[in-house]
Amino acid sequence: MNAPQTTPLVYIHGIGAQHAPENLKHDWDTALLRRDVGQLSRFAYWADILRPLRTARALKASFGVQESIGPGIPPQAPIEDLAPDSGPARDFARKLFDRIASSAVAEEGLEPSAAIALGQPHLARVVPGEWLRRPITWAITRLFIHDVAAYFYEPGIRDQIDARLEAVLVAVSAPCLLVSHSLGTVISYQVLHRLGDRTVIPVWLTLGSPLGIAEVQDHIQRPLRVPPGVGRWCNFADRLDPVALDAELANDFTPGDRIGDRYIKNPYRLDLTAGGPHAALGYLADEVVHAALAANNP
Repeated sequence: MNAPQTTPLVYIHGIGAQHAPENLKHDWDTALLRRDVGQLSRFAYWADILRPLRTARALKASFGVQESIGPGIPPQAPIEDLAPDSGPARDFARKLFDRIASSAVAEEGLEPSAAIALGQPHLARVVPGEWLRRPITWAITRLFIHDVAAYFYEPGIRDQIDARLEAVLVAVSAPCLLVSHSLGTVISYQVLHRLGDRTVIPVWLTLGSPLGIAEVQDHIQRPLRVPPGVGRWCNFADRLDPVALDAELANDFTPGDRIGDRYIKNPYRLDLTAGGPHAALGYLADEVVHAALAANNP
């Protein structure tokens, strides 16, 4: 961004283990704004509700197929075991996995040279089974199913997590820009509807959002609509991101003309240790995302 940031920002992260809150805020500031903006930005941090803090080394390892993604969950556990131990939760986990696995994925942004370097020149078009066997996509999918199932079905978890974001938004009080990643977009959607027009969000940036997935939509505020306090909703997705497998939100949420859907290439999409196409820092570093924020920075 060329102009200095003047409007307060609120961040909320998504799935998986995270760095300590102060480090995460610095990383997001630096990726999105190219500098730490101090008290001008605040973080709604909730990762500690689902799992303990991890070191940077453990965070990288968590994307490997040999890592457990949650307490007591072995890497090759059945998909249903990623959910809380109840029939509806396990059914949800299976349906969500089947939805991801059955969605055709076109890797349109993958340059031929990158595909050749990976030893997979066929990646111009990939069927879901091949796509899901890629280690990073498998790891992201399992992380997502574990965390979203806990959010929707683990008693008390949703309220605890929502309260973190609500407290930050209420504390800011003034109009602010909201930047949400991954499951954080679902949390934001729920909280913004609860707060109504008490919170003014001139622009809401969603990155790698699962809000387009039918199984997720079945569990959130309906009818599907832009939250009352939101002026403009800018949604960004990488075509290879399994969490954002249906990235066109304007045809699901009303009024659609207040939502701008854009596909981008996450610069970390081929980095298996940085989060791949779902990496928050990759989305935040993208120039198209920077331009959207700059355009809405009073």
